[in-house]
Amino acid sequence: MRLCARCRAETELYDNGAPICPGCSVRETLAQEVPETTAHKADAFGKFEAIMLQTPGGLPHPDGVQQIKNASNELSIARKQMARAYARLSDYMERGIVPEDLKAKVRKAFTA
Repeated sequence: MRLCARCRAETELYDNGAPICPGCSVRETLAQEVPETTAHKADAFGKFEAIMLQTPGGLPHPDGVQQIKNASNELSIARKQMARAYARLSDYMERGIVPEDLKAKVRKAFTA
């Protein structure tokens, strides 16, 4: 049995050739979600801001109203996804709560 490259716990799992325990694997997955969702939120904000700057007089052209609504909805969803990613990581780090969608990954690791 090998030692996890991150926490030195015994493990039989490997990630890209490096030994990794289920706990570190979950933490790494959750930690990767944070910058990904943050970048998506930044992109959505950039699109929203660009559309808003196209209406210099404050009155968008007829199609502009729908573009603003679409960009606003995309930004809202991106913000919620980012908040969810931060909450999932925080819950795992502070309370040890493994998100439901990652529990199968942990179960599979322990039964392998």
